[in-house]
Amino acid sequence: MNKLFTSIFALFLLVCVAFSEEKTSVVQVTSDNSDIILTGNWLVEFFAPWCGHCKRLAPVYEELAQLYNVDVENSKVKIAQVNCVDNQSVIQLLNISAEVKLKITEAQEIKIVSLPILITCQNKMRKRREWRQWRKKSFFISPILNIESKEQLKEKLQENKVSFIFISSGSESKDKEILNEYKTVTKQIQDVDSPNFLVVMDSTFTEDIIPSSSISIKDEKPILLVYKDNEYQQYQSNNENGLNLNQWVRVNQFPLISELTFSNQHMLTVSFKKIVMFVFTKKPTTDNIQHMKSIASSKQFKSNPTDFGFTFIVENTFASWISNFKLEKTPALLVFPEKMDIYYYEESIDPLDKSSVLQFLSDVNNNKYSLKYLNRLGYYLDRIEEIMVDYLYYIVGFIIVIPILLFFICSGESKEKDQ
Repeated sequence: MNKLFTSIFALFLLVCVAFSEEKTSVVQVTSDNSDIILTGNWLVEFFAPWCGHCKRLAPVYEELAQLYNVDVENSKVKIAQVNCVDNQSVIQLLNISAEVKLKITEAQEIKIVSLPILITCQNKMRKRREWRQWRKKSFFISPILNIESKEQLKEKLQENKVSFIFISSGSESKDKEILNEYKTVTKQIQDVDSPNFLVVMDSTFTEDIIPSSSISIKDEKPILLVYKDNEYQQYQSNNENGLNLNQWVRVNQFPLISELTFSNQHMLTVSFKKIVMFVFTKKPTTDNIQHMKSIASSKQFKSNPTDFGFTFIVENTFASWISNFKLEKTPALLVFPEKMDIYYYEESIDPLDKSSVLQFLSDVNNNKYSLKYLNRLGYYLDRIEEIMVDYLYYIVGFIIVIPILLFFICSGESKEKDQ
């Protein structure tokens, strides 16, 4: 009887571990195979499991690995990563510091790509107290730019990207709460494609640059603006959408319509409930862009700005992935409610007809269409795996406790029979 319960417990534990292991297309470099990156062309990520930026980069890096390690035949570059905590000998061999993040190796020559915003690695084990002190000093390079002159502000606003502008009230105590929240969210969403995050402590810098009509001053409080699509919007704590500052920044970090890339895909999916994607064979024309903007700016989305994020994709850029959808024609319209392995698609919808698109999106929001799956079985297996990973400790505890309870119950019954 004891052997039976031991066997059952071991079997359940093995199943649990198997489900918890993550499937990946990224080549895992360890001390046993570190010489492989010295031959050919490799993009190597050095990461630590506890690193928030590493986790944010993970889905994008996985897609990159799927493309170059799997989809592209005879790929001239391979994608790999090193777990710096488990493979200290590798990072010491390659002389990796805590501030150098990605390396490209080519013909045994190591070239450093310095991307401290994306990812960090730990080059030696530290005691917890020492680590915390080190982390405060060097873990982040702040994405915030303090504006020193009117000319600098004007120059940043002329860049072709979204810009957030914090304008001081002139009082440190009044600035403190909003400024701290602003700094927190900027660190959470900073990336290679992230917006400009500006802080203007001297409000005179904004004169003749930011129209006074764009600013509403109340009780001499600090002002937070976003400049995108040639328009200014001001954050109001009592806004009609009920968005807090963190949510407001996340929603407004993208222009009305943006091209889907490896680097913005993850942030789009976590910032909006659904992603609306226009698929084009070739790069959309100016008229196409204006058409998509007119849809994204429609009144029906104003009340719930987190419902839909709008993007477009050029078919040739992601040919292998787009071919999975078996689209009959382009332009086409796809709507993703979460991860991009389930979607809504109707061939009859004309993406270039505004009224048709708006009605389709309204019907999607009201669950009038059925979801389609790239791989139904794979989708459900992935969801089961995610649940098991999220609740791994509970599952393991359950697996440990149940056999023990059964053992005592069966032992009690056998004793009663013996008596």
